[in-house]
Amino acid sequence: MTDPTSRVPTVRNKTLVIMDGQAINPSVRAIYGAEQVAEQLKALQIQAMADRAATQVKIQRAVEGFSIMAISYYLLGLLKFLYETADHAGFHIDPVIMLGAVPVVVGAVATTILCVKHALKEGS
Repeated sequence: MTDPTSRVPTVRNKTLVIMDGQAINPSVRAIYGAEQVAEQLKALQIQAMADRAATQVKIQRAVEGFSIMAISYYLLGLLKFLYETADHAGFHIDPVIMLGAVPVVVGAVATTILCVKHALKEGS
């Protein structure tokens, strides 16, 4: 049987504030209790901000990867267009060169994006 408190939203979301009994006594310790609540709420907010920042970093890395693929795809399309144009103009180029261009283009794009990212990181 599961613990019935695990169904309470504050327990499930780990946003429960834990205090000792004296801190909620309506006497002089009320200020101490308020300070405890404030400290724990601040810790919860900081953790939530850290989680959001980690998610943003993951999204940024995914976007960088997709950018490398999209730019590489675009450049390879341009190279294919140039290859076909040269072929129609009478300049016969070996198709293996086009195949060899794929890793070169992807590597060049990835290197360029990483260099720009590094330069921006140093500049800030």
